[in-house]
Amino acid sequence: MTTAGLSSYLIPVLLIAARAGGLMTFAPFFSHSAVSWRLKGALTVALTAVLAPLHFAPMLGVGMGTAAMMLGREAMFGLLTGLIFQLVFDGMELAGEIIGFQMGFSLANLIDPNSPVNTPVVSVLHDLFTLLIFIQLGVFRWILRALAASFRLVPLGQFGVTWVVAHGMMRLANVMWVVGVQIAAPVLLATMLTDWAMNFLAKASPQFPALFVGMSVKSLLGFALLAVTVAYWPRYLSGYFGHALVATSELMTHAH
Repeated sequence: MTTAGLSSYLIPVLLIAARAGGLMTFAPFFSHSAVSWRLKGALTVALTAVLAPLHFAPMLGVGMGTAAMMLGREAMFGLLTGLIFQLVFDGMELAGEIIGFQMGFSLANLIDPNSPVNTPVVSVLHDLFTLLIFIQLGVFRWILRALAASFRLVPLGQFGVTWVVAHGMMRLANVMWVVGVQIAAPVLLATMLTDWAMNFLAKASPQFPALFVGMSVKSLLGFALLAVTVAYWPRYLSGYFGHALVATSELMTHAH
């Protein structure tokens, strides 16, 4: 077999691996820091071995430059697909940052901006809860099904970043802010009311240590509200993960 004939069979396999590898890089659960790069590589190889017999088609007459561009596009397609689901996680981490700041966990950084200490305790807690809900709902199976279906909707080498795709990704970025604000809203409202109450007490009694008492009250109230609202997170997040799946199908529809 000639070099050109061998490359016509090798390029489609590499394109499938690039799409799967891009997804492994950004998709939640698969891209987690606890998953080593060796395991991610093994998962990419396993997905390529499963998908290649189903969507393999020799590509004759494709030059090295064209093949390199197609590999980049396939990797970008996988990255964008994983990023859509990752936006929900980013929104939950944003909510944790807002809640942690309101509860006083960022007070050290606020008082001493030069301090390198950063302990986003609530943000990490939100991320872990979201990951558990992600696994419980089986969203990782949705992502793998979307990857398998993408080869029928977007054939190998035909992905392109059109204006519709770019506009859709910018519109989907709003999901991060919406999720963050909605999750943080109960604690944010409660801590604001606590600050107002402490201000009134401080005006009525100047000797009252409003700062220290307010920090304790806000921390206790914040954790109490977290304990109550966390029961509603699975139903809430399932809707946004479903919205991400629909957005992924729309991305595939307008991607070529």
